[in-house]
Amino acid sequence: MAASVTLVILITAVIIVLIMLAAVMGVFQLSLVDYTERDDWDEIIFYAILAVLAMVALSFLNLGITEEPISISLNVTGVFIPTGIVIFLMITRRLDLAAALISIGLVAIVGFPLTQIVDGGAYIFFPFWLIPAGVAAACGFFFTRNMDPETVLIRGGAIAFASGCLGMLVGGDLLHLPEMLDSGGTMLIMGAGGILDFIFLTGVVALSILWCVQAGVPALRRFLDSKSESDIAS
Repeated sequence: MAASVTLVILITAVIIVLIMLAAVMGVFQLSLVDYTERDDWDEIIFYAILAVLAMVALSFLNLGITEEPISISLNVTGVFIPTGIVIFLMITRRLDLAAALISIGLVAIVGFPLTQIVDGGAYIFFPFWLIPAGVAAACGFFFTRNMDPETVLIRGGAIAFASGCLGMLVGGDLLHLPEMLDSGGTMLIMGAGGILDFIFLTGVVALSILWCVQAGVPALRRFLDSKSESDIAS
């Protein structure tokens, strides 16, 4: 029994790492101006792997902001890195500020009631954290729906990631801050899960959902069309 549980945990960890790698690859693509014309993907993959390892290492680093009466800290990977990526994408992708703020607000509204305070910490349990991720992905698609498919992948993906991360930072942590402070604990760490915290994961999953739908639906449609044509020909 213990061996099977260990195997499940190991497989889950491997899947999560692969998802993180795909997410970082996505962020790299979103930050490149003419990424479709690049031919140095081996170098990009190398730096993506380094970025994943760096984020895993920084998940153990918390920066304190207050000591009394309650020690409050912010996790580097759980808070600072996703926020930094969002700011970078908003600048380089020139995202519509109104669209970004509306998306962040919607995700915060959805994420707030789904978040539970347990032992002074904010948690959103599976599968409920998929709901704000889906909302973030829908926002990314909605605000770029009239653009070409490549723009939807780039700008829509940026909106999805930004609203997923910052929306859950606001709705999952900041709006629950008074409740967490009143819980009687002596220490509070925001984004404590690091690379596996719901702040970062919501943005990653939102980005993945939008890309899968945007790229997968046309591919499925082409497959079904070709299959129907072959059936007619036969």
